[in-house]
Amino acid sequence: MNPKRFSIRTMIALLLAVSVVLLGSLVSLPRQETGRGPATIALKAPPFVGVASAQSGQQSIGSFLDNEAGISAYFNAGGPVDLDMAKAAFRTIEVQTADYIIGSVPVADYPESQDVHVYVHKNGWFLAYYLKADPVGKIYDWRRYTDATIPTKLERALAAVAGLVGVPVSSSTYYDFRYPNATHLILRVFPT
Repeated sequence: MNPKRFSIRTMIALLLAVSVVLLGSLVSLPRQETGRGPATIALKAPPFVGVASAQSGQQSIGSFLDNEAGISAYFNAGGPVDLDMAKAAFRTIEVQTADYIIGSVPVADYPESQDVHVYVHKNGWFLAYYLKADPVGKIYDWRRYTDATIPTKLERALAAVAGLVGVPVSSSTYYDFRYPNATHLILRVFPT
C-alpha cells in the first residue's frame, strides 16, 4: 500500500468522523434548561394610545408617549386618584397639569439611573416606562429574581405611586411603544 495514499485516506476518514461527531452533537444535544424556562409577557397597547387630544394645540398623551416611551407597564385603578397625594412618590416632576403628572420615581435599592418614568392621570390611569433609548432588559429587577418569579422595576414603581394614593396594583399590562405590533416579550435565562 502506498504510504501517501494511506495517509490521505486516513485524513479524509478522520475528518469525516470528526465532522459527523461534531454535527451530531450540535443537532442532538439541545440546550439544557434548569427549571428556568422562557418568561413571556403579553404586550397590549393602552386604550389612551393614539387618542387625539380634544383641545386644539395640545399634544395628546398618546402622542407624547409614542415619542418618548419604550417598554412600559400600566393599569387602571378603576376610579379617580388624588394627584397631590401621588406627587410624594416622584423624585422629579417633568410635566404637571390639572389632569396628570409625569415624572421619575426611584426604585428602592437602585441608583438614580434606574428611576422609572411614571404617568398618573386623575381618572385612574398609571403607566410606568423607560425611555426609548433604554434597553428592554432594564425593566427586570434582578435583585429580586428567583427561579419562580421575574419581577420588574416598572411594577415596583407603579406599586410605590399607587400605594401613596391607596390603590392596590393587582396586575399590570405591558406594552412597548417602540414596537406597536409586538404581542409578546420573551426573556430566556440560560444556565451559566
